[in-house]
Amino acid sequence: INAEYMGVTMTNSTSVSEEFDVTEALALKKALSAKGISGIALDIDETLSWTIGYWVQRMQELFGNPEGLSAHEIEKKYKLAQYVPYWQTPEAMEWMDSHRTSNEIQKELPLIDGAVEGVRRLQEHANVNVVAYTTVRPQCVVDGTLDWLKKHGFPDCPVLAKPDSVPFEKGNAWKGQALGVLYPSVAAVVDDNIKVLTALPTAYPGTFFLFGHAATEMLEAGPRSDAEGPKVVPCPTWDLVAPAAAEAVAAKRIPAANKRS
Repeated sequence: INAEYMGVTMTNSTSVSEEFDVTEALALKKALSAKGISGIALDIDETLSWTIGYWVQRMQELFGNPEGLSAHEIEKKYKLAQYVPYWQTPEAMEWMDSHRTSNEIQKELPLIDGAVEGVRRLQEHANVNVVAYTTVRPQCVVDGTLDWLKKHGFPDCPVLAKPDSVPFEKGNAWKGQALGVLYPSVAAVVDDNIKVLTALPTAYPGTFFLFGHAATEMLEAGPRSDAEGPKVVPCPTWDLVAPAAAEAVAAKRIPAANKRS
């Protein structure tokens, strides 16, 4: 992808990076195609669930908070719990590694503000099919993830999770490849992670609603139409996702829910 948008230089490295196991992505695409449906996928962590909030609060309880920062302040400063310098001790890192595979933790995660209503409006007002969840969580926590999604009333859809054989640090690269495989059955994704965006295949034709990023005026400017690669639509909050998706439906970048493809 040779495009620069909202200050993000997107350089695809598919030709030099390893290929990942996308068997489950191919199976999902086949299943959606057999049903004659296509639509949008949703990321989970930091898009639907405030996962870092849970992790930060637990890490503060167990390993201290020498800066005296709130969970939101730590998220803004460090992005992820594993990047907090005083939580990079062997004990803290071991705790994080062991608990990433806990189904029980997935059931306890708090919601991102506006996520439940935002997804409902995405379906009802933007007339978009939510057809899957795509996540870098390992496959071993899909059961806990499905329980959490059901508890909060999110659409009943399959969860495409990172194969357990793919290392945690390579999850975003795997996800970029998987989204490439899923197109056009999954024509768009709502995702907060710029690293997934940059991992998409060259000339990926789908739409990437970049959640939690950029200012409102960037959304109003609309996606780039001259860039090679995905149409990137910044959506700082869930209030802005459904209107952006409705515009994408009108522009025929995403199929309407009452259409079959």
